[in-house]
Amino acid sequence: MKYPKLLRSKLEELETVISSWPVNVMIDDVAKWMLQFDTADFDLASRVIRNLNVIGQEEINTALEISYSKLIRKSIEKGSKIGPENTLFASIGSPGKSGSLVSYHFRLINGISEENFLDDSKESLLKRGLIENVVLVDDIIGTGNQATNEIRRLQDKVSALGVKNFFLLTICGLQQGISKITEDTKAHPFSALEYGEEDTIKSFDSYFYEGMTYKEKVRLKERLNYYGLMCMSGMPLGYQELGTLIAFHYNTPNTTLPIIWSKSNNWIPLFQRATRIDGIVSYYEKFDQALIAKESYTKTLTEYTRRLIIYVDGKIDEEVFDLLVTEFKLTDKLGFAEIRVIHLEKASNESIIDITRYEPDAIFVLDSDHRALGILKDVRVLTLKPSILELFDLNKLYSFDELFQILPHINLEEDVPDSTLYDIEKALFKFKYMKGRFISLFELMDPEKVANLIIRLEDVIHKNDLCKKG
Repeated sequence: MKYPKLLRSKLEELETVISSWPVNVMIDDVAKWMLQFDTADFDLASRVIRNLNVIGQEEINTALEISYSKLIRKSIEKGSKIGPENTLFASIGSPGKSGSLVSYHFRLINGISEENFLDDSKESLLKRGLIENVVLVDDIIGTGNQATNEIRRLQDKVSALGVKNFFLLTICGLQQGISKITEDTKAHPFSALEYGEEDTIKSFDSYFYEGMTYKEKVRLKERLNYYGLMCMSGMPLGYQELGTLIAFHYNTPNTTLPIIWSKSNNWIPLFQRATRIDGIVSYYEKFDQALIAKESYTKTLTEYTRRLIIYVDGKIDEEVFDLLVTEFKLTDKLGFAEIRVIHLEKASNESIIDITRYEPDAIFVLDSDHRALGILKDVRVLTLKPSILELFDLNKLYSFDELFQILPHINLEEDVPDSTLYDIEKALFKFKYMKGRFISLFELMDPEKVANLIIRLEDVIHKNDLCKKG
């Protein structure tokens, strides 16, 4: 399609900005979005694009590391350092909030066991009053109203269970919201990226209005409000009129200008808002049950339930096994009610031995050269051949043009040495986490190899069960 000359010139100016975003956005999609504006407002649309803060996974990972560092420091200051037995993590919000996705990445980036996140296994610790810290995870703090209400409700429910400290970790936050949470709840919010009013369109001192006279600023804000009313009449400048210019690669906050994310009245979004995911509210009933049971709790062995814990080598293996659970229905195929996958990346030999004592129904799935193979006795162990790469189709890997350029040269007609397979694995996952790179591991896995692994898992589990019966 040949665009009008004025639009073409704007797109040429914006091409460098768009290509710097950590997500792939086609120039035609930007053109389609800009064409919704009156021709006289193309400058407004291009100004929005130039000032939009698009946050990708690499930036999110860094932010979550920073927030976690702040958390550890504050917990030490409060006399209750974050640990596996005294801390409960959870995403914040009502069913469907994107904090669940953020908390997943938070766990992977900081090497936190899945067992530390809110689930049924924490119920006994709550009953005994052993949980001292609750850490909530979310992507952004806006006004702070929602988080304040959520934390107050949570404090009412779990303070009687012995919880002393409440923390909120986010990728980014507005200073006014951070202050509100601190003042109204006494909780401790941490945002790696803190933004002031000058980082929004609300303040005429914002970089958004750079180079404009006061009269021009007023007119520009009026036009933003006009378009906002067209696509989100209840909040034309975003939730509580905050007017932020933030978009995450997976979702866009409602504090951001609706002209960026709304689909109302047939408006075409540049970055639309995603569907929501379960948050901490789903577990309030469990808190109530734990409180009722607290006084009468006695330390007894629970009835055996068919829950399998799979311990794997590192974060990469954990991610792949999570795919086996969700995409290949591993839980059903192995005949368990639930499967948890936990990585051992930083675990010492002593802690691994402890796992074998207290988790007799676990299974270890490790690389053929893993250091722990020599110390694992009388437990389920499956050795990969030689690593998690055994589940991938090498032909698919080498047919991926960009990936092919960084993979070691091999002859696919011949057997590949283990050392080279390890190099291929490293290159694959290095590529996956490079800035702006997105690759579906599920699409690169070989269903036949996965099926074979599942058979081997069944054999290890079955033999172990027979030994117990004998």
